[in-house]
Amino acid sequence: MKTFLQFLAVACICLLSWQQAALHRDWEPVSAALVFAGVTGSYLTARGRRLGHSVGLFLSAGYLAEVFLRVNDLGAASPLIAWALTLGGCSVVLLWMSRGASPADSPYERHPHS
Repeated sequence: MKTFLQFLAVACICLLSWQQAALHRDWEPVSAALVFAGVTGSYLTARGRRLGHSVGLFLSAGYLAEVFLRVNDLGAASPLIAWALTLGGCSVVLLWMSRGASPADSPYERHPHS
């Protein structure tokens, strides 16, 4: 399941980055930064790094904010909203799955620390 979620997150990042590059052909600094962050996030997510999942979550929020601020007809932008929400959901689940395990108590400990 983790591999499928990573694949889905990378696919959403690539689709949103491609849309970002196609939408802003003049390469504003913000658009270039989002595309660079998309490439970095997709690489790190494909490698299974926790930082990549965090970047994906921030990209999801950034793409949603851009769609809501720039697009007047949200019905036409519904695929972009769905991709961004899917990316956010996958990133949250992957972050939750990659959290550190809590250390187990030693079976030899007589009095646990309070």
